[in-house]
Amino acid sequence: MKKNSNKKIGQGSKKRFGSNKKSSKTQNTSNRPFLGLFILLIMCFCAGFFTYKGLDFIFKDNVDKKSELTNLANLEIKESDNAKNLNFQKNRSNLENKNKNLKEKNNYQEVVSISTDMDKKDKLLDISLKSDHNLTKISNLSKDYKDIELDAKNSKNTQYFTHNYTQIGKFRDEIPKLVIIIDDVASYEHINEIKKINLKLTPSLMPASSDFPNTPKIAKNLDFYMIHLPLEALKYNSNSIKTLKVNDSFKEISKEIYKIRKDFPNAKFINNHTGSKFTSNKKAVIRLLDALDKYGFIFVDSKTISNSKVEEVLKSKNQKYIFRDVFLDNTQNLKDIENELKKAVQIAKKRGFAIAIGHPKKQTLKVLKNSGDILKGVEVVYLKDIYERY
Repeated sequence: MKKNSNKKIGQGSKKRFGSNKKSSKTQNTSNRPFLGLFILLIMCFCAGFFTYKGLDFIFKDNVDKKSELTNLANLEIKESDNAKNLNFQKNRSNLENKNKNLKEKNNYQEVVSISTDMDKKDKLLDISLKSDHNLTKISNLSKDYKDIELDAKNSKNTQYFTHNYTQIGKFRDEIPKLVIIIDDVASYEHINEIKKINLKLTPSLMPASSDFPNTPKIAKNLDFYMIHLPLEALKYNSNSIKTLKVNDSFKEISKEIYKIRKDFPNAKFINNHTGSKFTSNKKAVIRLLDALDKYGFIFVDSKTISNSKVEEVLKSKNQKYIFRDVFLDNTQNLKDIENELKKAVQIAKKRGFAIAIGHPKKQTLKVLKNSGDILKGVEVVYLKDIYERY
């Protein structure tokens, strides 16, 4: 305002008295310090303003993205929990109706008590019956109640994956991983032959029995091993090996798994020996997987039959499904074994990892011992080393 005022006075003086250059220069010189200070303040304000806007632009996008990801994660968890709750309510309603109809039709009483303490107590199913005719129906009903409780417990478990899940790129290592499981390992001779091969082969030991009394002792000297559990087959059965059958009860299966846990306290993984009949029966698979959960084992499907129900049951339990990709030695022809090993390597390179199963047979071990060229570009690792890839 003062500057404008001086300007007008100067103009008026010029009109009235003509140009007075000396007086004008004296006034402008006296006002210059204030003008410089004013310009400096404006420059400081502009610098601060643009610095603030720049920092806001840089960091705001990251903050917005984090906030958006958090909101999406919370929404996904909320939707998943809502779906679980709806499914739980629906199943409970169906079971209550079934229970009511059974009571009206057969006039019996049932008492179902289930203990779900997974660490210290066994699950108990105590059933009181008035009629033996209804034993099967009541057992199935008790099983349904148990499945609902397990679903509720596992509602926040790891998301279900298969070998082909789309997020595989997140876990892909620079070098593809190949797991080679050697089934039917039952003697010191088998272990000695496996150790001669300079690879991290995963031995799958037969459970201790009169035929294989030394397997628990063998396990104590191994860096890593798993258990090869005999299950009922469609066409083959061995009377000398303890084999779990389709019609075995949960109690009978649990008893066998408990024995294995005592013999092999450090074992984590179990795969099936034979088992085409057992693994294709959903009810039998449910009983087996519940018993394995109870004693801290993880099941690996050897896929001895194409319509295995293991994947379906594990998916319902929100658990990881692990299965073999290739059988190396369906024949003992060296060329056939080499071709199967090449196939396993191709799968590993394409997907990031693969699982092959072989046996401690002469030709199989010979191929593995001379497999340097075939295995170029992949790393042979123990099964535990790729578990998180699922």
